[in-house]
Amino acid sequence: MADDLNDDDYYLQEEVRPQEMEEPTEKKVKTKKNQKSSTIKRAVGTYSDLVSTIRIHYKKTKSQYELDEVISIFNSSISAPAPSSIQLCLDEYLNELIPTSKWSKQSELSSAPMVLIIAQSALRCIELGKILKSSSSAKLFTFHYLFAKHKKLSEQIELLNKPTTLFNIIIGTPKRVDDILDGKCLNMKRLKFVLIDWNYQNIKQQRLIDLNQLKTELCHLLCEQKMGGPADIDGKSHPETDNFLPCKFVIDGITYSSAENYFQCAKTTNQADRDMVLRSGPGTSAWAAGQRVKIRDDWESIKVDAMYTGNLAKFQQNDELRQALLSSGNGSVRFTGSTAFWNYWNGLIMERIRAELRQNGETDARRAAEIRDEMEKFARQGK
Repeated sequence: MADDLNDDDYYLQEEVRPQEMEEPTEKKVKTKKNQKSSTIKRAVGTYSDLVSTIRIHYKKTKSQYELDEVISIFNSSISAPAPSSIQLCLDEYLNELIPTSKWSKQSELSSAPMVLIIAQSALRCIELGKILKSSSSAKLFTFHYLFAKHKKLSEQIELLNKPTTLFNIIIGTPKRVDDILDGKCLNMKRLKFVLIDWNYQNIKQQRLIDLNQLKTELCHLLCEQKMGGPADIDGKSHPETDNFLPCKFVIDGITYSSAENYFQCAKTTNQADRDMVLRSGPGTSAWAAGQRVKIRDDWESIKVDAMYTGNLAKFQQNDELRQALLSSGNGSVRFTGSTAFWNYWNGLIMERIRAELRQNGETDARRAAEIRDEMEKFARQGK
């Protein structure tokens, strides 16, 4: 199991001890106010509660357009079904979400969770971990902790980068999970559900969402992950290279709103999914919509070519963007805002398009041919 630490009890004792010292004082004070607070009952949290929280949190710091963009990501996502019973244990709920037959005993990909669980503290993370350890499905519920008191951030990143780090579930606090995602050391290809431990109340009867710092960290984790973004060429940022940049172009009679919008549409297998992605918009909402569709069988072999096709049309049909790219010189196009795979291929795609559209002598012709050959080789290997 990926959490092989044998130190759960240490963290439990470390966090519980201060509360135990306070108990005698608290027991002596018996007021109506305290008795009332001890019986606080809250409605079970829902997906709409999360969306409302995000809208309120960003109301004063984002424009209406930016706020609508954030909310559109959630509107284009599928919320996990509520537990069949309020008393359902975590392990039972996980088996409701993903049938036992579909849980893999060992992940084929390193550091690639199927479920991400967000909890309010290290103590709560460990409590959830103990539930999974004692479950009859413990061999399937392999998990990894992500919270500050567990390991240093650098140590966790080093561990997650190892090919032998295999697990199905991550249990972590908002800030540490956010920091790990910034480190680009998690493979999100297998991720199916993000579960928020919304209804749990600590000893002070505070939920995660009742603590302002944690609420801010949760909103940042869910809404402010860096995706896409422009490339640097000779140390200068070039906005025209951003796949999420809103810009209209037409391919086969269909108008797309960005290169990302076309790319996500290209992976679909039916018209309903394609229409849904097409309507989602140009930016992160298009990416989110693309995570919901059934992917065509040959996608792995054609996805690089699909990104090239969308970007080529984008630059051919938008004069200002094309001129900005063609005047960028001969420097390497370097992306940093995505996975290592797409940082590499997006850079090559931009260099190929720049060379093909500029056609400035033998240097451009040779560079375009080199990248075309590499793309064709990738497509053959993916079949």
